Amino acid sequence: MFNASVLPRICKMIKWIYVENSRMRSVFIVEFISSILAICIALLTLLAIIFNKTLHFNMRLLLICFWGAIIIACIGTLIDSSYYLIAIISKMDAELCAWLSFTQSDCIALRNVYYMGLLMIVVSTLFLSVERVIATLFYQTYERNPCKWISISMALSQISSL
Repeated sequence: MFNASVLPRICKMIKWIYVENSRMRSVFIVEFISSILAICIALLTLLAIIFNKTLHFNMRLLLICFWGAIIIACIGTLIDSSYYLIAIISKMDAELCAWLSFTQSDCIALRNVYYMGLLMIVVSTLFLSVERVIATLFYQTYERNPCKWISISMALSQISSL
């Protein structure tokens, strides 16, 4: 992965940044705890939307997709912070260096779940906006005659965009 002469210096920097620097450890601990709290709050919000029958069907389905995307992004952040905390707390020297010296593909792989959730948040926000524009343009008949196919097709296209 690295040139043999450079590797000891890289490992020394990794140890200094992640192990000896208490601020970095604190950042990962706060990120871990806040991710767990965010997942719990997002799940409660998602359940409230699912069981709230006063919302229009299309709006409710698209909000479910939106909050599902937020949960996926939070899970990605939880995975990321867990990985760093496991490495910092339980790994020693060479193993620590191997765990925390990332190639570009390693870094992307670690962040994949977060990036997927982030992409879904952007797409679901766009679809929520489109649905609201359609509701505004056809306001006279939209609420009385719900076109469930609009939100179903948007939700399916959002899921298939992954």
